[in-house]
Order: sequence, then C-alpha cells, then structure tokens
Amino acid sequence: MVGQEDGARERIVLAAIACIERLGLDRVTVRAISGEADVNVAAINYYFGSKDSLIEHALETTLHNAFSLEELYPLLDQGMEVRAALEEFLVEFMGNGLQWPGLAEAHLHGPMTRQEYPERLLARMTDMLQRFRELLAPRVPDQGRDEQMRSAVQFWNAVMMPILVPGLFADAGVDFHDANERRRYIRSLITRHYGSFTQIEASHPEGGPTEGRQDS
Repeated sequence: MVGQEDGARERIVLAAIACIERLGLDRVTVRAISGEADVNVAAINYYFGSKDSLIEHALETTLHNAFSLEELYPLLDQGMEVRAALEEFLVEFMGNGLQWPGLAEAHLHGPMTRQEYPERLLARMTDMLQRFRELLAPRVPDQGRDEQMRSAVQFWNAVMMPILVPGLFADAGVDFHDANERRRYIRSLITRHYGSFTQIEASHPEGGPTEGRQDS
C-alpha cells in the first residue's frame, strides 16, 4: 500500500512538471495535472493538500536537478580525466536545459521580470558554485578564493545564458541545439577559464562522492 502511494505521488509530481513545461507556470491547473497523471482531482489534495503545495514540490524537484553537480561526480569516480568529465557533463547539462525551456522560465520568471529571488534558488545556485569552485581550485592555485568564485560565476553565466535564450545567438551561426556545437563551445569555455588540463587531478569538494555527498 505504501509503495502504491509513493508511486501515485511520484506520478502526480511528474505530471505537474510536464504541465509546467507545456502550459507555463501561470496556466497550470489541477485538472490539467490530474489528467496528465491519470488520477482524479481529489488525489492531488489527498497527497499534497493544495495545488500550490504540489507546484512547490515539483519546482523543488526540478531545481535540484537543474542546479547540481550530482551527475559529474560519478564520471570522476570512474577515473575520467577532469576536463573530459566536465565536458561530458556540461554537454548533457545544456542539452537537458534546452529540452525543458518552460521549467527554466518557471524558475527564473521572478528574477528576470521582477528581480525577486526565491531563497531556495539562491541557496541551490550558491551551493553549486561553491562545489564547482572547490572542484577546479587545483587548476588555478594562483587565484584566491574570491577570484576563483568570480571565475566560477563567469563560467556558469556562459553555460546558462544559451539555455535561457538559445535563439539569441542564431544569427551568429551558433546552434546550441546541435550537440557537436555545444561540445565545441564547452571545450572553448573550459580552456579559456581553466586552461588545457590534460594531467590535472582535482579533489572532490568536501561532501563529494567519496565522503557521502548529499546535494539535496
């Protein structure tokens, strides 16, 4: 019974995420979510109490996926060289972001239109930047912590901008929907910020995979 309830909750959350992507945050309705999840409207109130609570849960779930290095650490644990691991991770990261533009808009609508920054968004972004800085610190030992963080901010700004407005660069001949183009872009970005590190070894930041890291 517990397993069935967990399955129903997960199905409803995934349905809410799909509706946010398809309809936009302001147009999502309980009826649309229930239809997507193939449950009755009462089930949403039963499991989440209200539509707002469900939407909050769905956004928190996608925020965890959007602002996390969780998928990078296993590549490093497999012995992949840092540059190669970072390249693979970011090519997929950008590709996933481009496939879900509605979710990006849902998370960033407030910051972009009203300069409102939810605490959960700031916390996730800051945590990811800090982990990234710690990961790449061995590559730039001559930089202090503040300069390393500025480099991390510059780097991730260059990663996220094409996800948010990919069409803005179309006339420049850069198609970020093309995986090969994304790969060329990422390679150039890594080299410009962190150089060509063929033999670099970077330790996991504190709380990384070898120390029971938790990104949640």
